[in-house]
Amino acid sequence: MKSVSRKRQVSSCISCYTKKQKCSRDFPCSHCTRRGRPHECVYYSPQGGSSAVTQIRPTATEEEPSFEGHRAAGNKAYPVTTTSPAGWSEYKTAPQSDQGGTVNSSSLVERFGYFEDSHMNTLALIRKFTGEEELRQNEHDGPIIGEGVADEVKRNIERMPDRPILDFLVQYFVSDVNWIDSLVDEGWFLAQYQRWWSLERVVHTAVVDFAVLILRMCSYASQFIPSPRYTVDQIRGVPLADIRKSCDEVAEELAAIGSRYDSRSSLVRVQHVCFLGLRLQCEGNMRLSWETLSHAVRVAQGLGIGRNANAVPGPGLSGELERKMRGKILCSLYVWDSMLARQLDRAPFLPDGLGAHNWSQIHLQADPADGVQTQGEYPVNEPDAFTERLLQARLASFWRKCNRQHDDGEYDVMAAEDRYECFFKEFITELPPAFAVLGEPNKSWDRRLPKLALQRQQLHIAIFDSICYNFRPLLLMQDAQLQKLPVYKRVVLASQGRTLAAAALCVLDRVKLMHTMLGCSHSRFVWLVFPTFEAGVLLASILSCADMRYTPDEPPSTTSPTKVSGDPIRASVDSLSRTVCLAAAHNALGLLDMLAEVSSMAEAGAQALSRLLDRATETEKQEPEKTSEGPAQSVPSKGVEVSSSWPNLELLEPPLTAEFDAPTTASQEFQWDALANNFSY
Repeated sequence: MKSVSRKRQVSSCISCYTKKQKCSRDFPCSHCTRRGRPHECVYYSPQGGSSAVTQIRPTATEEEPSFEGHRAAGNKAYPVTTTSPAGWSEYKTAPQSDQGGTVNSSSLVERFGYFEDSHMNTLALIRKFTGEEELRQNEHDGPIIGEGVADEVKRNIERMPDRPILDFLVQYFVSDVNWIDSLVDEGWFLAQYQRWWSLERVVHTAVVDFAVLILRMCSYASQFIPSPRYTVDQIRGVPLADIRKSCDEVAEELAAIGSRYDSRSSLVRVQHVCFLGLRLQCEGNMRLSWETLSHAVRVAQGLGIGRNANAVPGPGLSGELERKMRGKILCSLYVWDSMLARQLDRAPFLPDGLGAHNWSQIHLQADPADGVQTQGEYPVNEPDAFTERLLQARLASFWRKCNRQHDDGEYDVMAAEDRYECFFKEFITELPPAFAVLGEPNKSWDRRLPKLALQRQQLHIAIFDSICYNFRPLLLMQDAQLQKLPVYKRVVLASQGRTLAAAALCVLDRVKLMHTMLGCSHSRFVWLVFPTFEAGVLLASILSCADMRYTPDEPPSTTSPTKVSGDPIRASVDSLSRTVCLAAAHNALGLLDMLAEVSSMAEAGAQALSRLLDRATETEKQEPEKTSEGPAQSVPSKGVEVSSSWPNLELLEPPLTAEFDAPTTASQEFQWDALANNFSY
């Protein structure tokens, strides 16, 4: 009988196997860590061997989870390790301090609240003239915890999910989730993650804080599972709901311990508070997420982020890495703060006027075909994984500087028009080629950065949403305000209404494209739900305003006299019709209905949008049919000269305020409280 040869299973990581190096078979392995690229430490599927990468689709009965990682070298499955945390059975504690592990009661930092990063406060004077450097409290690992507290920490750590589950969620976060906010430096985190599991004892609060970071990161990553690439709602036989509950409960306990015995800020503490806020967003609790964001901002300010560019590096950090991580955290906080403040109509927590030294330099992209300097096969000045966040920060900074009037002031038609023109000229036209809105973006870097295409759509959604934000107040104008407007402003106002509709359509188009790129799956991704809901409401509101309606299949023939040359939004206004807007609003409702199966935020939004669309339909039925004489034309005031370039003014009447205060019947069963809780209005 002919013998059948059996292929030798590859147990080394792909990088070590390719370089023919002996792999330590850890995650990340010692070679990848030493090369400074721990995020590239991935393994072949155990079933696939070294000859091919096997696609794994676990079923509900499978015990070992795996997933396909999207990287430049191809799809690679990640092995689940079973290594136990070293030394937990021989858990040791440090000598107990006189205060049970608390900070010395004589500390000026604790008693007076001074920030240690400041070079101008009273504490800085004391340091300069007394030389008492012990007041700085530079123990990067935090105070030593006492024996009783160490036992409490040990009990909580033993309640954490098993390491194979956490390994899987960490790798899933790095591969599929971190692109959204780019909050964590992947190489640094994976190296610290390996180091954390190798510790024989936990004696410092910094180690406790890192455990909280692991748990909150994993809880946040689990919000995106099931997904097209991991289709079951359990990991190693443990339901995702139980994993989330365990991560959240243990993280809360450990976070309380860390704060109780070390009230000082740290980068890790800012990060784990941010992940708590992101998780709350996915769960549909925007109000609590907003409060958590304020806490993250306070922790970051306590660390001197945004002020001190020469901070002393923290544990496991170099000066350059510390600077980069501080910049990333500040950038992310600024983007979230600005976006939520705009959408929820709240004053931002972070101030305006952040200096240029706070942002990393954006290198404008060059076309590889132009013979630019290259490193390997890729150009040196290429976008990186954080470029989208930097552009989001610049977008937020632009609109903050505009100082748009809030609800305590009237909507200024011409000021809104000026802001839009300035935005087009100063921001839209200056976007790097990889993120261009005008024409087709340069996609030559998409293969190098697999998530760049998704980040591009995320930025475009934010851009068109900000345009909606600029013109949205026109829908809230009262009749008395409309009557005071001269004819030329009514013309501009009507044009802005159509621009608002066009921008809302662009938002929904980009959301649909992103949802398709994500596999058209059921998702709790908040930036799918929120933009869909708000754009759908805008379209439904426009359709509910009788004087802003478009005759079906007969778009208005008059355009704004202030149209900017090359503006794709204003160029598409002439093709708008009521039919297009109504179909887009119903498609938005359909997407929300789909996402409502897993997202309470989408469920509340679908109920509200459905009611608003019903109202728009009722308004259309109640409108009397137009006579052959046509609608009554507006009569300009005496002395107002109407330009001949603005014909058919009857088609450009400004919108009337929709009546949204109609009583809700019991049969409608609409839950306004749920809407307020999920969207924090």
